[in-house]
Amino acid sequence: MLGFVLALYVELQGGAPAAAQAAAAPLVVGATALIFAVATLVPLVTNKDVAVEGGLGPFTEKAEMLNGRAAMLGFASLLVVEAIRQAPLFGGF
Repeated sequence: MLGFVLALYVELQGGAPAAAQAAAAPLVVGATALIFAVATLVPLVTNKDVAVEGGLGPFTEKAEMLNGRAAMLGFASLLVVEAIRQAPLFGGF
């Protein structure tokens, strides 16, 4: 979700397409992906007896699942459109 929002933000500021952004900083992109992957494993190794019933405010399991899926579809669509146009989504309008 963060990657999708930040890629769009950089493009709106006159930046490069998402693929070019990732190619410009492969170490940062890889490290961020690794950090998020490790963070998803934290609940498996921590105390499983602690649970938040019904979510935490607006951060319910259902809302997070929907937002995550929407972000994945949006980011994939962004990459496809940019590959077809050979330009940033918001560039050249």
